[in-house]
Amino acid sequence: MARMFVDCRDYPSEMNCTVAISADTKEELVDAAVQHAVAVHGHHDSPQLRQELAKMSKPSRATLTMHASFVSGAQRSMSAARRSASSSGAVHCASH
Repeated sequence: MARMFVDCRDYPSEMNCTVAISADTKEELVDAAVQHAVAVHGHHDSPQLRQELAKMSKPSRATLTMHASFVSGAQRSMSAARRSASSSGAVHCASH
């Protein structure tokens, strides 16, 4: 499961808050984000606040970066394997 995060920088305010919160589950993330919103931003814990924070949650940037790096690396490996096979004159046949 990908980590989830909420980043205050994505929602500019007069406070210019730069806090980012992440967790393994949306429930855990919303709980931590509510605590931050109440303590720092002066919001009141309510079902509406929890719904809004849940909507604001996204997959962790680190998870997305790791996935992109893996895909990019796999593509490079496949390209290198194709170049190697074509330069060695290897012929691939599919047998039925």
